[in-house]
Amino acid sequence: MTWLVDKLDQVLALDGLTVFSSVEAEERKPVELGVVHWALAWETRLRCLVDDEPGRTLARCPGCGLRRLEWQPRAGYYVCENCGRHVSEQEAMEQVTEEAG
Repeated sequence: MTWLVDKLDQVLALDGLTVFSSVEAEERKPVELGVVHWALAWETRLRCLVDDEPGRTLARCPGCGLRRLEWQPRAGYYVCENCGRHVSEQEAMEQVTEEAG
């Protein structure tokens, strides 16, 4: 597992790498996914199992300043419903902490 964490950026950059998985198929049939979508699908599934899905946040969007960030599992980021800016989970948490003082 440590090897994968260390090499993940190189693995995700490989062209043409696909994974057959049933993680997203409702009828449990194998689905061909790119490795990034496969990883995001598993992350989403595991977050649901341990009740750790981000959902919405009270953080302001750094782009437009509105509180319109919503978690998009496919993107792996919060996405502003107003301006479309992507904000990481860590950045959103830092925004909330900074505003709270």
